[in-house]
Amino acid sequence: MDDSVLSAFYEPEPATVAPATVASATQSGAGVALPAGVASTGQAAAAQPAAAQPVVAQPAASAVTTPTPPAAEPTVVNQWTDESGHTWRVMSDSTHRWWNGSDWQKV
Repeated sequence: MDDSVLSAFYEPEPATVAPATVASATQSGAGVALPAGVASTGQAAAAQPAAAQPVVAQPAASAVTTPTPPAAEPTVVNQWTDESGHTWRVMSDSTHRWWNGSDWQKV
C-alpha cells in the first residue's frame, strides 16, 4: 500500500511551548519564539482548569456486612384452656394466640 494515501489525512500538531519554559525565558529576559497566536505577557501562563466533570455520589461501601439475625420468636407468657376446650396463649410481645388444632393463630 502506498503511504501517500495515508498522508492525505495526516495533520501535524502545532508546536507548543511548555509553561515552565515560557516562565523561565520571560524571567531571564531571553527571547523565546512563541507559537503563532500566542502573545507574550511577561508573566508565566496560568494553567487552565480542566472542564468540570459531574460528580456522581457513590454509596459508601461497607467493608464487612453482617447478616441480620432472624427476628426472635416471642416467648409464651401465659397459656390456658377455656371451658370450651380452646387453648390460648399470651406472648411476650403482648399478642394473643389460639390453637386451632394444627397451628397457633394470632388473634
